[in-house]
Amino acid sequence: MNNFLLLKTVRCSAFPKANRAFVALVFSFFCAHATANTYQQKQVVVSQQVKRIFTYQLINSAAGTFGYDVYSNGKLTIHQPTIPGMPGIKGFASKAAAQKVAQLVMKKMAKGEMLPTVTLKEMKQLKAI
Repeated sequence: MNNFLLLKTVRCSAFPKANRAFVALVFSFFCAHATANTYQQKQVVVSQQVKRIFTYQLINSAAGTFGYDVYSNGKLTIHQPTIPGMPGIKGFASKAAAQKVAQLVMKKMAKGEMLPTVTLKEMKQLKAI
């Protein structure tokens, strides 16, 4: 990578035409190599998405209410201290309500929604609000 930066900062007029072609060839090799590495990293992410474990933890929120955190393979993915889609800073009135919505969010994430939305209708069906 340092060679790439060095080649980028040197003036082309300082090189004869043959060296310019060599520099262009080396530059294209680095670009192709960087593209190949990026593609491999994306493949790794896709293969990791197949094996996910979702967990949640209920959290205390403002004024004695409750929210939830959702983890994907132990990594915090969603921090929701308030009721989704509702104004204000208060969370759910009970732990049971927060738990129902957290479980719904995990089910949606397991189906492939990485940042799922929860509608008011869904929360009313769960009797969370």
